[in-house]
Amino acid sequence: MKRDLNEQREKIANNGKKALKLFTKDRKKHIKIIQNCIKKGITVITDRYKYSTYAYQTAQGIPFEEIHKLQKTMPEPDITILIDTPAEIAIQRLS
Repeated sequence: MKRDLNEQREKIANNGKKALKLFTKDRKKHIKIIQNCIKKGITVITDRYKYSTYAYQTAQGIPFEEIHKLQKTMPEPDITILIDTPAEIAIQRLS
């Protein structure tokens, strides 16, 4: 799935609805992997999950309710850590 997202990066950059569909599909596939690990007693740490989709797709103009409708069945993480980096520092790190 990640390969699909990478191949379609340019197409979805300006198409919030297509991005939402692809990211939701990717998240649901990711959940299966996470659940299998948890069943085996493995601790899972992930840097992208449903909250990333809320952030990116609302920034692309997709209503929160539309995103939530697609993601409401996804399990909630035990903990979420938000790292709030000032824009200037984020831009420096990208260079």
